Amino acid sequence: MTSTTPRKGEEPVSTGPDAPKIFLKNCIFVKEFTFIADLFRDKVVFENCIFLGEANFKKITFENTVSFNNCVFRKPVNFYQTNFMGTVSFTGAVFKEPVIFQYIKLYKNMLLRKTSFEKSLNLAYMTFMESGFLEPYKINIKPFKAGSDIDYDNGSSWSNEECLDTRKVISNEDAQETYRI
Repeated sequence: MTSTTPRKGEEPVSTGPDAPKIFLKNCIFVKEFTFIADLFRDKVVFENCIFLGEANFKKITFENTVSFNNCVFRKPVNFYQTNFMGTVSFTGAVFKEPVIFQYIKLYKNMLLRKTSFEKSLNLAYMTFMESGFLEPYKINIKPFKAGSDIDYDNGSSWSNEECLDTRKVISNEDAQETYRI
């Protein structure tokens, strides 16, 4: 494995065969971020990134490791019907607004180490495939009420019928399913 010469104070970036094909570090995404792909075969790393707008990763199959370590999401995040074939890590991530993992398929592990959820979290209908499992450690889930006053129908991608219905909030049923998991 080789690496590029780092700038002063930076760690070397791996360029070997196991290196991520997308490696974004210390980035700030000012507007809505939509990851467009049906299938992504390579490792994806977002490290210490800030998402100021909504983040949309729905209906994607990630065949390799995906990392969102130490990222901050200031607006809603959507992983609806996403398939994680490799490890997915949210270590140290902070979700300031609702996050949807509804109908995801998890083939390996999802790391939720020191992860903070400040608004609603939807894990409803998550499917654990093969050896898939959650790995929570010191996570912080602030209390929220199902049927809260969050408005998803403000012209954003959240008004999509296949993701959220006209109730505009996490349903009581989804909240119960999330807490069951």
